[in-house]
Amino acid sequence: MTIVTERCFRYGSSLIEFDLDDADTKLINGKAYPAVTSIHIINKEPNDFRFELVTEGINRQNRIIPAGAEERFDIPVISRYYLGAYDWHFSRIGSTNVRPGSVGVPSLLTSGTQTTDASTFTSASIGPTADALILAAWFSVSETHAHQSVASGFTVDGWTKVIEEDDGFILVSLWRGTASSSPGSGTAALTMAGEDKGGWIIAELTGHNSAAPISESASTTVSSSDTMSISLGGVACDNRSYGICGNFDNGANNITAGANETELAEVSLDSGTNRLQTQYGTNNGADATVNWAGLGTSSASVGLAVEIATSVAVAVIPTGASFII
Repeated sequence: MTIVTERCFRYGSSLIEFDLDDADTKLINGKAYPAVTSIHIINKEPNDFRFELVTEGINRQNRIIPAGAEERFDIPVISRYYLGAYDWHFSRIGSTNVRPGSVGVPSLLTSGTQTTDASTFTSASIGPTADALILAAWFSVSETHAHQSVASGFTVDGWTKVIEEDDGFILVSLWRGTASSSPGSGTAALTMAGEDKGGWIIAELTGHNSAAPISESASTTVSSSDTMSISLGGVACDNRSYGICGNFDNGANNITAGANETELAEVSLDSGTNRLQTQYGTNNGADATVNWAGLGTSSASVGLAVEIATSVAVAVIPTGASFII
Protein backbone atom coordinates (compact mmCIF):
# COMPACT_ATOMS: atom_id res chain seq x y z
CA MET A 1 0.00 0.00 0.00
CA THR A 2 1.30 3.46 -0.95
CA ILE A 3 -0.01 6.54 0.80
CA VAL A 4 -0.13 9.94 -0.91
CA THR A 5 -1.06 13.12 0.92
CA GLU A 6 -2.71 16.02 -0.94
CA ARG A 7 -2.51 19.34 0.91
CA CYS A 8 -4.93 22.13 -0.03
CA PHE A 9 -4.72 25.49 1.73
CA ARG A 10 -7.96 27.47 1.72
CA TYR A 11 -7.77 29.93 4.59
CA GLY A 12 -4.36 31.07 5.83
CA SER A 13 -2.56 28.14 7.44
CA SER A 14 -5.63 25.92 7.81
CA LEU A 15 -5.03 22.55 6.20
CA ILE A 16 -7.04 19.72 4.68
CA GLU A 17 -5.13 16.48 3.98
CA PHE A 18 -6.40 13.44 2.09
CA ASP A 19 -4.60 10.12 2.63
CA LEU A 20 -4.88 7.90 -0.44
CA ASP A 21 -4.24 4.22 -1.20
CA ASP A 22 -3.04 3.68 -4.76
CA ALA A 23 -3.33 -0.10 -4.29
CA ASP A 24 -7.10 0.33 -4.07
CA THR A 25 -8.22 2.05 -7.27
CA LYS A 26 -11.33 2.54 -9.35
CA LEU A 27 -11.61 3.25 -13.08
CA ILE A 28 -13.43 6.54 -13.68
CA ASN A 29 -13.68 7.68 -17.30
CA GLY A 30 -10.88 5.26 -18.16
CA LYS A 31 -8.46 6.48 -15.48
CA ALA A 32 -7.55 4.71 -12.24
CA TYR A 33 -8.06 6.81 -9.11
CA PRO A 34 -6.94 5.86 -5.58
CA ALA A 35 -9.26 5.41 -2.64
CA VAL A 36 -9.45 7.99 0.14
CA THR A 37 -8.49 6.25 3.37
CA SER A 38 -8.61 9.15 5.83
CA ILE A 39 -9.03 12.92 6.02
CA HIS A 40 -7.13 15.23 8.35
CA ILE A 41 -8.32 18.81 8.95
CA ILE A 42 -6.61 21.52 10.96
CA ASN A 43 -8.77 24.62 11.41
CA LYS A 44 -6.50 27.44 12.57
CA GLU A 45 -9.11 30.14 12.01
CA PRO A 46 -11.02 32.02 14.73
CA ASN A 47 -14.33 30.79 13.23
CA ASP A 48 -16.06 27.41 13.06
CA PHE A 49 -15.87 25.84 9.59
CA ARG A 50 -17.97 23.22 7.84
CA PHE A 51 -16.38 20.41 5.82
CA GLU A 52 -18.58 18.73 3.21
CA LEU A 53 -17.65 16.02 0.75
CA VAL A 54 -19.85 14.68 -2.05
CA THR A 55 -18.97 11.69 -4.25
CA GLU A 56 -21.04 10.48 -7.18
CA GLY A 57 -23.95 12.58 -5.98
CA ILE A 58 -23.85 11.17 -2.42
CA ASN A 59 -23.08 13.37 0.58
CA ARG A 60 -20.38 11.38 2.38
CA GLN A 61 -19.20 13.91 4.97
CA ASN A 62 -20.80 16.90 6.66
CA ARG A 63 -18.84 17.97 9.71
CA ILE A 64 -18.37 21.16 11.69
CA ILE A 65 -14.73 21.76 12.62
CA PRO A 66 -14.63 24.16 15.60
CA ALA A 67 -12.31 27.15 15.61
CA GLY A 68 -8.75 26.07 16.43
CA ALA A 69 -9.64 22.35 16.30
CA GLU A 70 -7.87 19.46 14.61
CA GLU A 71 -9.73 16.36 13.45
CA ARG A 72 -8.83 13.17 11.61
CA PHE A 73 -11.42 10.67 10.47
CA ASP A 74 -10.84 7.32 8.79
CA ILE A 75 -12.91 6.07 5.87
CA PRO A 76 -13.88 2.39 6.38
CA VAL A 77 -13.16 0.01 3.50
CA ILE A 78 -16.86 -0.72 3.10
CA SER A 79 -17.62 2.94 2.34
CA ARG A 80 -14.48 3.98 0.44
CA TYR A 81 -14.76 6.62 -2.23
CA TYR A 82 -12.26 7.49 -4.91
CA LEU A 83 -10.39 10.65 -5.75
CA GLY A 84 -11.67 11.15 -9.29
CA ALA A 85 -15.34 11.33 -8.31
CA TYR A 86 -15.49 13.72 -5.38
CA ASP A 87 -16.07 17.40 -4.68
CA TRP A 88 -15.40 19.00 -1.30
CA HIS A 89 -16.11 22.31 0.39
CA PHE A 90 -14.50 24.00 3.39
CA SER A 91 -16.44 27.12 4.37
CA ARG A 92 -16.86 29.44 7.31
CA ILE A 93 -20.18 28.86 9.08
CA GLY A 94 -22.70 31.35 7.72
CA SER A 95 -20.75 32.08 4.53
CA THR A 96 -20.92 30.87 0.95
CA ASN A 97 -19.10 27.60 0.21
CA VAL A 98 -15.73 27.89 -1.48
CA ARG A 99 -14.90 24.93 -3.68
CA PRO A 100 -11.21 24.02 -3.80
CA GLY A 101 -9.66 25.97 -6.64
CA SER A 102 -12.40 28.60 -6.83
CA VAL A 103 -12.67 32.24 -5.79
CA GLY A 104 -15.45 32.85 -3.29
CA VAL A 105 -18.48 35.09 -3.77
CA PRO A 106 -17.66 38.64 -2.60
CA SER A 107 -19.33 39.82 0.62
CA LEU A 108 -20.11 43.48 1.30
CA LEU A 109 -18.29 44.93 4.31
CA THR A 110 -19.51 48.52 4.06
CA SER A 111 -20.55 51.26 1.64
CA GLY A 112 -21.20 54.96 1.97
CA THR A 113 -20.89 58.47 0.57
CA GLN A 114 -19.20 61.79 1.31
CA THR A 115 -21.81 64.41 0.37
CA THR A 116 -19.69 67.53 0.91
CA ASP A 117 -16.25 68.38 -0.45
CA ALA A 118 -13.42 66.76 1.53
CA SER A 119 -9.89 65.54 0.87
CA THR A 120 -10.44 62.33 2.87
CA PHE A 121 -13.29 59.83 2.61
CA THR A 122 -13.70 57.58 5.68
CA SER A 123 -15.83 54.44 5.88
CA ALA A 124 -17.69 53.00 8.84
CA SER A 125 -15.76 50.59 11.07
CA ILE A 126 -15.55 47.03 9.73
CA GLY A 127 -14.03 43.73 10.87
CA PRO A 128 -12.73 41.68 7.92
CA THR A 129 -12.35 37.90 7.89
CA ALA A 130 -8.84 36.66 8.64
CA ASP A 131 -6.68 36.38 5.48
CA ALA A 132 -9.49 37.62 3.22
CA LEU A 133 -8.83 39.73 0.12
CA ILE A 134 -10.25 43.23 0.69
CA LEU A 135 -11.42 45.17 -2.39
CA ALA A 136 -12.06 48.88 -1.82
CA ALA A 137 -13.72 50.79 -4.68
CA TRP A 138 -13.80 54.61 -4.44
CA PHE A 139 -15.25 57.31 -6.67
CA SER A 140 -15.04 61.09 -6.62
CA VAL A 141 -16.90 63.73 -8.62
CA SER A 142 -16.41 67.43 -9.24
CA GLU A 143 -12.68 68.23 -9.49
CA THR A 144 -11.65 64.53 -9.63
CA HIS A 145 -8.43 64.97 -7.68
CA ALA A 146 -6.02 62.02 -7.74
CA HIS A 147 -6.67 59.18 -5.31
CA GLN A 148 -3.35 59.08 -3.46
CA SER A 149 -3.49 56.51 -0.66
CA VAL A 150 -5.67 54.25 1.48
CA ALA A 151 -5.16 53.54 5.19
CA SER A 152 -7.16 51.37 7.57
CA GLY A 153 -7.67 50.75 11.27
CA PHE A 154 -7.83 47.00 10.67
CA THR A 155 -4.60 45.19 9.77
CA VAL A 156 -3.75 44.40 6.15
CA ASP A 157 -0.49 43.62 4.36
CA GLY A 158 -0.56 47.06 2.76
CA TRP A 159 -2.90 48.77 0.28
CA THR A 160 -2.19 48.59 -3.45
CA LYS A 161 -3.94 50.63 -6.12
CA VAL A 162 -5.03 48.05 -8.71
CA ILE A 163 -6.46 50.37 -11.36
CA GLU A 164 -7.82 53.91 -11.77
CA GLU A 165 -9.72 55.72 -14.51
CA ASP A 166 -10.83 59.35 -14.93
CA ASP A 167 -13.04 60.86 -17.64
CA GLY A 168 -12.93 64.44 -16.36
CA PHE A 169 -16.29 64.19 -14.59
CA ILE A 170 -15.77 61.21 -12.32
CA LEU A 171 -12.69 59.33 -11.07
CA VAL A 172 -12.92 55.67 -9.98
CA SER A 173 -10.19 53.58 -8.36
CA LEU A 174 -9.90 50.05 -6.97
CA TRP A 175 -7.54 49.21 -4.11
CA ARG A 176 -6.71 45.83 -2.62
CA GLY A 177 -5.25 44.58 0.64
CA THR A 178 -5.06 41.19 2.34
CA ALA A 179 -6.31 41.01 5.91
CA SER A 180 -3.91 39.63 8.48
CA SER A 181 -4.60 36.46 10.47
CA SER A 182 -5.99 38.72 13.24
CA PRO A 183 -7.12 41.88 11.43
CA GLY A 184 -9.23 43.41 14.19
CA SER A 185 -11.60 46.19 13.17
CA GLY A 186 -11.50 49.81 12.10
CA THR A 187 -12.30 52.26 9.33
CA ALA A 188 -10.80 52.55 5.84
CA ALA A 189 -9.91 56.01 4.53
CA LEU A 190 -9.00 57.36 1.09
CA THR A 191 -6.78 60.44 0.86
CA MET A 192 -6.96 62.59 -2.29
CA ALA A 193 -4.91 65.41 -3.72
CA GLY A 194 -7.78 67.88 -3.22
CA GLU A 195 -11.38 68.14 -2.05
CA ASP A 196 -14.21 66.26 -3.80
CA LYS A 197 -17.50 64.55 -3.07
CA GLY A 198 -17.87 60.81 -3.64
CA GLY A 199 -18.33 57.39 -2.11
CA TRP A 200 -17.02 53.87 -1.55
CA ILE A 201 -17.92 50.18 -1.62
CA ILE A 202 -15.68 47.80 0.35
CA ALA A 203 -15.96 44.02 -0.04
CA GLU A 204 -14.07 40.88 0.93
CA LEU A 205 -13.68 37.40 -0.51
CA THR A 206 -11.72 34.21 0.07
CA GLY A 207 -10.36 31.41 -2.09
CA HIS A 208 -8.00 33.85 -3.86
CA ASN A 209 -4.34 33.53 -4.72
CA SER A 210 -2.70 35.34 -1.82
CA ALA A 211 0.58 35.89 -3.70
CA ALA A 212 -0.96 37.36 -6.88
CA PRO A 213 -4.71 37.90 -6.41
CA ILE A 214 -5.33 39.96 -9.57
CA SER A 215 -4.74 38.19 -12.90
CA GLU A 216 -5.68 41.10 -15.17
CA SER A 217 -7.43 44.47 -15.17
CA ALA A 218 -9.00 46.79 -17.73
CA SER A 219 -10.94 50.06 -17.86
CA THR A 220 -13.13 52.09 -20.18
CA THR A 221 -15.14 55.31 -20.37
CA VAL A 222 -18.34 56.11 -22.27
CA SER A 223 -20.47 59.22 -22.70
CA SER A 224 -24.12 59.60 -23.70
CA SER A 225 -24.54 55.83 -23.63
CA ASP A 226 -26.99 53.79 -21.58
CA THR A 227 -24.67 50.74 -21.66
CA MET A 228 -20.98 50.03 -21.05
CA SER A 229 -18.87 46.92 -21.56
CA ILE A 230 -15.32 45.74 -20.77
CA SER A 231 -13.78 42.61 -22.29
CA LEU A 232 -11.19 40.85 -20.18
CA GLY A 233 -8.63 38.62 -21.84
CA GLY A 234 -10.41 35.48 -20.59
CA VAL A 235 -11.64 34.60 -17.11
CA ALA A 236 -10.56 31.11 -16.02
CA CYS A 237 -13.40 28.87 -14.88
CA ASP A 238 -12.35 28.97 -11.21
CA ASN A 239 -11.39 32.66 -11.17
CA ARG A 240 -13.94 35.46 -10.80
CA SER A 241 -14.52 38.80 -12.52
CA TYR A 242 -15.27 41.92 -10.49
CA GLY A 243 -16.58 45.14 -11.99
CA ILE A 244 -16.86 48.73 -10.76
CA CYS A 245 -18.97 51.40 -12.46
CA GLY A 246 -18.90 55.13 -11.76
CA ASN A 247 -21.83 57.01 -13.29
CA PHE A 248 -22.09 60.84 -13.56
CA ASP A 249 -25.30 62.84 -14.09
CA ASN A 250 -27.47 59.86 -15.03
CA GLY A 251 -30.87 61.28 -14.04
CA ALA A 252 -31.20 59.17 -10.85
CA ASN A 253 -31.37 55.83 -12.71
CA ASN A 254 -30.37 52.62 -10.96
CA ILE A 255 -27.41 50.90 -12.61
CA THR A 256 -28.21 47.40 -13.90
CA ALA A 257 -25.69 44.55 -13.82
CA GLY A 258 -25.09 42.87 -17.17
CA ALA A 259 -25.56 39.28 -18.26
CA ASN A 260 -23.89 36.70 -16.00
CA GLU A 261 -23.21 39.40 -13.39
CA THR A 262 -24.72 40.01 -9.94
CA GLU A 263 -24.75 43.43 -8.31
CA LEU A 264 -23.04 43.57 -4.92
CA ALA A 265 -23.79 47.18 -3.92
CA GLU A 266 -24.67 50.63 -5.26
CA VAL A 267 -24.37 54.05 -3.62
CA SER A 268 -25.43 57.50 -4.82
CA LEU A 269 -25.26 61.19 -3.97
CA ASP A 270 -26.54 64.49 -5.40
CA SER A 271 -30.18 63.26 -5.39
CA GLY A 272 -29.14 59.98 -6.96
CA THR A 273 -27.59 61.43 -10.12
CA ASN A 274 -23.98 60.36 -9.34
CA ARG A 275 -23.44 56.67 -8.54
CA LEU A 276 -20.89 53.97 -7.74
CA GLN A 277 -21.77 50.31 -8.30
CA THR A 278 -19.92 46.99 -7.98
CA GLN A 279 -20.76 43.57 -9.37
CA TYR A 280 -19.21 40.11 -9.72
CA GLY A 281 -19.25 37.42 -12.40
CA THR A 282 -21.36 34.27 -12.07
CA ASN A 283 -20.38 32.35 -15.22
CA ASN A 284 -16.61 32.52 -15.30
CA GLY A 285 -14.86 30.43 -17.91
CA ALA A 286 -17.75 31.04 -20.32
CA ASP A 287 -18.06 34.83 -20.14
CA ALA A 288 -15.14 37.25 -19.97
CA THR A 289 -17.26 40.37 -20.53
CA VAL A 290 -18.22 42.74 -17.72
CA ASN A 291 -21.13 44.96 -18.71
CA TRP A 292 -23.70 47.41 -17.37
CA ALA A 293 -26.99 49.03 -18.43
CA GLY A 294 -29.25 51.78 -17.12
CA LEU A 295 -26.50 54.41 -17.22
CA GLY A 296 -28.61 57.13 -18.85
CA THR A 297 -28.11 58.47 -22.35
CA SER A 298 -26.98 61.90 -21.14
CA SER A 299 -24.47 60.59 -18.63
CA ALA A 300 -20.72 59.98 -18.48
CA SER A 301 -19.52 56.64 -17.10
CA VAL A 302 -16.25 55.02 -16.02
CA GLY A 303 -15.83 51.24 -15.80
CA LEU A 304 -13.17 49.08 -14.17
CA ALA A 305 -12.92 45.29 -14.37
CA VAL A 306 -10.50 42.80 -12.84
CA GLU A 307 -10.02 39.05 -12.83
CA ILE A 308 -9.44 37.64 -9.36
CA ALA A 309 -7.16 34.60 -9.38
CA THR A 310 -7.92 31.40 -7.51
CA SER A 311 -5.73 30.05 -4.76
CA VAL A 312 -3.26 27.34 -5.76
CA ALA A 313 -3.72 23.83 -4.41
CA VAL A 314 -0.40 22.45 -3.19
CA ALA A 315 0.34 18.73 -3.40
CA VAL A 316 3.05 17.26 -1.17
CA ILE A 317 4.30 13.78 -2.05
CA PRO A 318 6.23 11.72 0.52
CA THR A 319 9.62 10.41 -0.60
CA GLY A 320 9.25 7.28 -2.73
CA ALA A 321 5.49 7.61 -3.19
CA SER A 322 3.66 7.53 -6.50
CA PHE A 323 1.26 10.34 -7.31
CA ILE A 324 -2.08 9.63 -8.96
CA ILE A 325 -4.42 12.60 -9.33
